[in-house]
Amino acid sequence: MRKALIDETGTVVNVVEIAADSDWPVPDGHKLVSSSIASTGDTYANKKFASAVIAPEAAVVVSDAAFTKEERQAIRERLGLEA
Repeated sequence: MRKALIDETGTVVNVVEIAADSDWPVPDGHKLVSSSIASTGDTYANKKFASAVIAPEAAVVVSDAAFTKEERQAIRERLGLEA
């Protein structure tokens, strides 16, 4: 049987294949729940599993437009801006 090992916060910490008649000791503060869909990181509440939400990493803006003082001055002059 495929079972989810759920900690006290309701987070699936592992998914195991275990015999129905197994006497495997469930760690303190955890419970085993049969599931064909649970994955590590999912949550379990009200007898339902919810997929883990993975937030996207923030975009890192990298600019290669780091100009020296002299380069900035030359750009302003070419654009006809005040120096």
